[in-house]
Amino acid sequence: MKEFTTRFPQQFATTAWKASFTFLPSDIQLIQKKHMELLGPVDLIISGWECQGFSAAGFGEGLSDTRSGLFTDMIQLITWAQSISPTLGYVIENTPFQLDQKEKVQEHYTLVKHYLGEPLLLDAAQCGSYAHQLRNWWTNLAPLSVLQLALQYTVRDPNLQVSHILDDQSSCQPVTRQEKPLWFPANTIGKPRGAWPTFVSFPGAHAFQGDGPGLVYRHASATWDEPSPEERERAMGFQAGTTSHTKVIRLERNALLGRGMDLNSLTWLLVTCVLFQMYTTPTLIQSTCSSNDATTWHPDQVHLPIFNTLHFTLSVGGEEVPCNLTQVMSNTPGGTSTSGETITTLYESTQLDSGEPNTSGSSNTLSNSIPCVSNYPFIMGNQFTKKEKNQVTNLLIKYENVFAFSMKDLGRCKTMQFSIDLTDETLVYRRRHRLSKHEWELVDERCRELHEAGLINHQVLISQLLQ
Repeated sequence: MKEFTTRFPQQFATTAWKASFTFLPSDIQLIQKKHMELLGPVDLIISGWECQGFSAAGFGEGLSDTRSGLFTDMIQLITWAQSISPTLGYVIENTPFQLDQKEKVQEHYTLVKHYLGEPLLLDAAQCGSYAHQLRNWWTNLAPLSVLQLALQYTVRDPNLQVSHILDDQSSCQPVTRQEKPLWFPANTIGKPRGAWPTFVSFPGAHAFQGDGPGLVYRHASATWDEPSPEERERAMGFQAGTTSHTKVIRLERNALLGRGMDLNSLTWLLVTCVLFQMYTTPTLIQSTCSSNDATTWHPDQVHLPIFNTLHFTLSVGGEEVPCNLTQVMSNTPGGTSTSGETITTLYESTQLDSGEPNTSGSSNTLSNSIPCVSNYPFIMGNQFTKKEKNQVTNLLIKYENVFAFSMKDLGRCKTMQFSIDLTDETLVYRRRHRLSKHEWELVDERCRELHEAGLINHQVLISQLLQ
């Protein structure tokens, strides 16, 4: 951060990042709504979640993978942030796991689409990257149809060559085969290489060993090598040395870049969204917009509203229930559109299908029927019928107050006292597990939660240990 401020003092002042590593917990699972409320309004969230559960090289566990399961934490955080700042923009990226045919991956891809809608499938090579990176992108800054149309008209500079970004006395492999379908055709057999294969976070990947297309020949040592961190940084649009630090070794730098977003793709996406919002006039109010292209945009239309939408389709009662938090943005003062209509945050939800008629006389809306978006949908196995899913889900919603969503919700039984009979009262001592600093932060936070909830008592523990 200091290096960026040194390089770009006007664009990236110290005040922009001085609290970046202290204000919020470093673990997303530790961030609570109170943290977001203290942080205040946020303009833009750029995020992704771990892809191991969806990776073609993984076991196909999808969101059941503990790392990829952080998706739900990310959605919760965005939900909190948007409740504080309805005009919040978001950009989310992940691997194209819709291409994986594993059953659970496909099932959970459908679930992800329920939350975020259809993604934009984008190869970074088309946006000027020197390495392929086929990724899904979701954003509420512009309709999907706009981004797809813009991508059709995005032309890669034909003069871009990997040789332009190599370290001194290095050369890359010649092009011997064309890219697979869906990957942008940045390489042509017989011509200089335009793009490397996709960088990964671990060494020795197939494309970067043997005679793989990702290898680089070092003339000084007469050896073949994987691209250096500096070469990877240049390829992905970063300045050489971005990940450099005396305490970060080469393998760690490669891992960081292998997990990172390609800056060329991100820049293209943000620029496209900015241009769309600059050249459209917010004159309409529409409450049915979603990220699934409720509005189709064409170049000759300049009268569409600018939508900032966090779109959820919840599986409530076994039914797909769209819940759209739609903010119609306006550049005009006073919170009104150019047509004079008041600009409001619009909530829309279809009626919950419980299999029984609605006798309440009112439709169920996001604000009065779904108290916490992140708690739903409930994931159920395919062995349940649609009717059974309806019954179970409505039962869970009806008796939501008996479930604990945090340590403080657990409470205590005040009518009876229980005891656990032990063989003897001898305390058992075990050496502390070897944990990283990050893991100890997680342990400390959990202990604080237990203590605040009254489930553990430090003084009792200390007195027992002294005895």
